[in-house]
Amino acid sequence: MHENNVIHRDLKLENILMDRQTQQTKLIDFGFSTKVKNSFESKLQYSCGTPIYMSPELAQKKEHIGGPADIWSLGVILFILLTGKVPFHGAYEEDLFRKIQLCKYMWPKVLKDLHGKPVEISQ
Repeated sequence: MHENNVIHRDLKLENILMDRQTQQTKLIDFGFSTKVKNSFESKLQYSCGTPIYMSPELAQKKEHIGGPADIWSLGVILFILLTGKVPFHGAYEEDLFRKIQLCKYMWPKVLKDLHGKPVEISQ
């Protein structure tokens, strides 16, 4: 997608589908997507997307580069898949955005306990 200079701008779990038979994943909902000259250099003017997946620059409603913002959203998706929880919580959108801007997230206890310990991977 980024190789084709397309920025999704609303990457979230709900926009990723998996075919159970082929195990192939597909992105959906390109309603906010945009085509740019260069996905890692072209600046975008306005914020859009789902708040809990927004990058710090989107949460600040600043001019931003779309490719890295999509990659931040992918990091949030991976955090949720790994922990079962969202990394940032806020009672109000402003509180959520402040925590995103400060990168104030909480690791679930089960992951804190694993930190620094070897993990056995079963085949």
